[in-house]
Amino acid sequence: MLEPRGHRDMYGALLVHETEHVMDGTADIGVLFLHNEGYSTMCGHATIALGRFLVDTHDTDIFPARKELPYDAASQTLTLRLHAPCGVVTVSVPTTHRRFEDGTERLMADPERAVAFTSVPSFAPLIDYSFPIPSARRWPQLKASGRESINISIAYGGAFYLLVDAKELGFAEGLRTKGIELADYDIATRTVKALVEADEAFCKRYLRHPEEEDLSFLFVALVFLV
Repeated sequence: MLEPRGHRDMYGALLVHETEHVMDGTADIGVLFLHNEGYSTMCGHATIALGRFLVDTHDTDIFPARKELPYDAASQTLTLRLHAPCGVVTVSVPTTHRRFEDGTERLMADPERAVAFTSVPSFAPLIDYSFPIPSARRWPQLKASGRESINISIAYGGAFYLLVDAKELGFAEGLRTKGIELADYDIATRTVKALVEADEAFCKRYLRHPEEEDLSFLFVALVFLV
């Protein structure tokens, strides 16, 4: 996940053949998600990618339960249950029959149709909260806007996400603001993330799972609302 082989935006998935839910029959395979800062409890992008990968692989050393996945002929989809750290995520992968050069035919993921998944129960512990930004930490666009705070929301969907409108960060036209580089957005979001994680009282109140303490990670993924 780290340079020089990786980069800070790279995401990884470590497949785990035996977990408590795989062993009791409520999941088909386990996974640990990881990134340059450590581990994460859930990742939607990785779940979609894994869905396609686990359908496309017919190697039972990689995915022992591959041949046991239920197939729905009407919708031409395979369903698999992924045991992530946040819980069991059900993934529906559209399929198509593909013929290979050696004459064999296999049921593979259909790249023309979207993968769907049902994650664990989600909730929003905080909506439209005015989060103060200290004057010394305000980036140029926020200073120019004259703002001293930004409105944020917190949502849980297997991991905690901080939601913010790009205009709240001082970018007048949001992600379409002219003359702004990706680095400008990066500075703003990294600053917000660092300030939130440094606020121990805020994290204890709003970044705590009500039932599973192990899911109360301080890591926050910051998502733009356009």
